[in-house]
Amino acid sequence: MSDFDSLAKKLAPHYSKFDVSNRLLFTGHSHQAWPDVAAEGVQQGFEAAARHVDDKWGVAFEQAEHLRGYLRKWYDDPDGRYCLAENTHLLLVSWLSSLDLKNKPKIISTTGEFHSMYRQLHRLEEEGVEVVWLDPEPSDTFMDRLASHADDQTAAIMLSRIFFETALINQNLTEVAQYAREREIPVLIDDYHGTNVAPLSIKEADLEDCYLLIGGYKYLQWGEGNCFMRFPRDCQLRPVITGWFASFATMENSRNDDLTHYDDSDQRFATGTYDPISQFRAARVVDFFVEQGL
Repeated sequence: MSDFDSLAKKLAPHYSKFDVSNRLLFTGHSHQAWPDVAAEGVQQGFEAAARHVDDKWGVAFEQAEHLRGYLRKWYDDPDGRYCLAENTHLLLVSWLSSLDLKNKPKIISTTGEFHSMYRQLHRLEEEGVEVVWLDPEPSDTFMDRLASHADDQTAAIMLSRIFFETALINQNLTEVAQYAREREIPVLIDDYHGTNVAPLSIKEADLEDCYLLIGGYKYLQWGEGNCFMRFPRDCQLRPVITGWFASFATMENSRNDDLTHYDDSDQRFATGTYDPISQFRAARVVDFFVEQGL
């Protein structure tokens, strides 16, 4: 029996509720089986609400921080900020709203993007934003083609680390980040299909000033409702689409005409109230992964 088969035989009993001994899920782009301990997390979330009522948020935020700790370790990124949201589209729209599209109405992307980014950028095209759709292949000419379109009208470069259309790993990210840095163009990387499956050291890849979209629905086995935007600690972007969770520190202050405040925290791109049971569920999965050495 191979090491792979031995590991599968060892893990299968921990996924009994998803019946993996009789049903294998080969849906890498979508739903993964959850370990049985995920159900314990759901129950813990309910019990926290029943016990603490509206004060449950302190406990819920602890679960979210547990997830951030896992991501910071996975990405070799101890100083990165990680903003939580129910899905990556909320984070994508919040980030887009921080760009100066009036004076820089061009975005460079690729034809290999997932539906969420593709659809939103396609809709912005209809409103007058110029979106340059580069073919990811051939990879060795990508930078030349990107450079031929980038100019002082470029608001952002938005592309994936693993392309949804082909599953190929983007080999140009470090070079893209360096090129954009020299021209002060922000870079957003969709890493939904890379997290927890294709290793990445943000530090070694020199991506510390980049923004990453991360989702827990797929390879992390966290289920829905556990998405993050990774952003640099010194980020000063001020998203127009913003919710009160982005400024807890000022909630008790009197309202005035000052500039809209953003906390110096992980939640700069946050919206508002969400269902925190997802974080209890995912936190138990994180512990399970650590326990099993996965």
